[in-house]
Amino acid sequence: MAASPEETERLQAGLAAHERALQDFIASAQKIQSSAWNLPTHAGKWSPAQVAEHLRLSYTTVRAELSGHGGFRVRTTWWRQRLLRVLYLSRILESGRFPKGVPATREVRPAGGPFDRQQLLLALRQEGEQFVQEVRLASDRATISHPFLGKLALADGLRFLTQHIGHHQGQIVGAPKPSGLP
Repeated sequence: MAASPEETERLQAGLAAHERALQDFIASAQKIQSSAWNLPTHAGKWSPAQVAEHLRLSYTTVRAELSGHGGFRVRTTWWRQRLLRVLYLSRILESGRFPKGVPATREVRPAGGPFDRQQLLLALRQEGEQFVQEVRLASDRATISHPFLGKLALADGLRFLTQHIGHHQGQIVGAPKPSGLP
């Protein structure tokens, strides 16, 4: 069954928003001082480079699922998925506010680095562009799995990933300068 015109329009708008969010993240990442790129933003937090790598790994994991070769392993029971969806999903999709303290799963946990900024941002951009192409080609029944929320409809998964980028952009925009720098 083909998607309705409304669903197609919603997906196209979601893709455009997603592409803007990725471009904005990359532009913000380019502005970070070189000396701060591989430094944690706060004690116990990731560096801007690790955040970018986390996003790249998120794309590779979701793309694997869209192509039928893996994806996220769902780590919650069906009833817990329903509860988490009721408590958090609409808030995340509407406002981009994510619950605090949710750990990154193994599939998308970045290594310690260091990461070359230009190489990583190029790889992130390429993964993002390939993701957008795969969403455009995906069946209207395609889903994107989340490790705690379970399977999301394609449009909701796309929106979630868009909000995820914005969430992490907020983390790197406020990255402190290395000590001793103005």
